[in-house]
Amino acid sequence: LRCLVGSEMCIRDSSNTRMYRKLLLKDILYISREGKNSIFHLTNQTEIKERKSLNPVMEELNSSDFVFADRGIIVNLIHIVSIQDTMIELDNGEFLPASLARIKELKLLLQKLWRNSL
Repeated sequence: LRCLVGSEMCIRDSSNTRMYRKLLLKDILYISREGKNSIFHLTNQTEIKERKSLNPVMEELNSSDFVFADRGIIVNLIHIVSIQDTMIELDNGEFLPASLARIKELKLLLQKLWRNSL
């Protein structure tokens, strides 16, 4: 199933294989990996599990607002409020780890995003 439309995407909820959910991209804080599943962490404090690895999820997102923070986490740039060392702080107060290899790219993308939003 492929129902990505601009600022939204559909995923198959693995807790109920007959259920598909539409998600607004702005509502996704980050996506983490748990085995062969991707866990969508949402702004309303819910989590939705989809049986799909992160690379295909990233391809389906097809949005410059999402970037790998490390091999197991895709983060939505619009929800980042700060980066210190290798820790990312989100607007909901959560902290996520970032790999040293990705931190420079994250900082550059954030600077560009913040500069364009002023």
